Amino acid sequence: MIRGYRWLMIFPILLIEIAAGGAFGQELPWPETVTTRKRPEVDALGINTGAYRIYPAVSLGIVHDDNIFAVATDEKSDLVTHIQPRVDFESDWTRNELNLTINADIAQYMDTSSENYEDYLVGIDGRVDIQKGDYLRGEAGYARKHVPRNSPNDINGIEPTLYNVSSLSVAYQFVLGRLSFRLGSALDRRDYRDVASQSGTINNDDQDRDELTAVARIGYEMWSQGSAFFRARYENVKYDQQFDDSGLERSSAGNSVEIGIELPFSGVLFGEVFVGNVTRNYDDSRLEKIDSPSGGGALTWQPTGLTTVNASISRKVSESIVNASSGILTTEGSLWVDHELLRNLLLNASLTTGTDDFRGIEREDDNIEFGVSAKYLMNRNLHVSLGYVFEDRDSNTPGGSNSYTDNALRLAIKGQL
Repeated sequence: MIRGYRWLMIFPILLIEIAAGGAFGQELPWPETVTTRKRPEVDALGINTGAYRIYPAVSLGIVHDDNIFAVATDEKSDLVTHIQPRVDFESDWTRNELNLTINADIAQYMDTSSENYEDYLVGIDGRVDIQKGDYLRGEAGYARKHVPRNSPNDINGIEPTLYNVSSLSVAYQFVLGRLSFRLGSALDRRDYRDVASQSGTINNDDQDRDELTAVARIGYEMWSQGSAFFRARYENVKYDQQFDDSGLERSSAGNSVEIGIELPFSGVLFGEVFVGNVTRNYDDSRLEKIDSPSGGGALTWQPTGLTTVNASISRKVSESIVNASSGILTTEGSLWVDHELLRNLLLNASLTTGTDDFRGIEREDDNIEFGVSAKYLMNRNLHVSLGYVFEDRDSNTPGGSNSYTDNALRLAIKGQL
């Protein structure tokens, strides 16, 4: 398994290889890709109300999962039905925009009803166009989610752990000649529910928290639609309870700084790459400080008009409730390919691999996920998809107790207007 620092060395090599091959590709209108390209004969028309267009849809999926609890031994398989209604309200204005999204994922297990869940999201976003290149954007949302069984922070309750997320963000961009400036801030409020276990009720109030993020980016245009940039990010995580149930103060603050370049070379190759450093300090001196080089980016290469190749790499710090681990430093790389076999038949293959480094304790997880899928666009009202996903986690915990493998096969049909 390729670990953190080696990923940061390999990604620039991947960039060079993609750029070399891309020069001979067939260009698509930038930044259109195989999956984002308009297909008037099979795209949903929506309901036109004048200023708005409404796109209602519902998906029905059947998933066979051979390890629903993501455990190393005594795996349990089950058949899961997913009902996923969704409606999007999109403004149809020449300037500015205001959109609303409502969606849900209702999962019903055939044999393990305790794993049933009903996730949902209501989100609104908008943009105010001030002048060319200058805009103000805002988003707000409320969601109910669950902690998936393969999450390191799953606490093994009898039922999945539910939590609510309230989010608010705002961003402003303005341009002065070749210079561009972006300022943004986001606030997430997370509220976890208690859950029953074999030995009683697990208190999750010590996970309730506010997460504040502020980002500033300065770019200098070096070529058309491309720039070199400097980006700084500040993060503050404040828990409602000063001490968690194990007696640790998990509130923290940190920052990251990055320098990079945007790469809009053509419709064949575009994206961005960057390098930097990330830090996180915790209120409790017993929790290890995180101070690590970082880097990443995302590239899109289109060798032909029928194929899109995407590559990305990232390094981030996330919250941990595992023993005395201060946080999880995750390094992850992904490669996925979309191919248009027919105008209405799209194929996909993806590979994601990475490492979760639990800082402060001797635990490291190597993760890999591989997937393939096909989507058949029967007409503008009906789409059918078939997919397979393989997951593997190799943990160095004693006896590999946190390791698992999982295979999932999904068949879904989507109706839309």
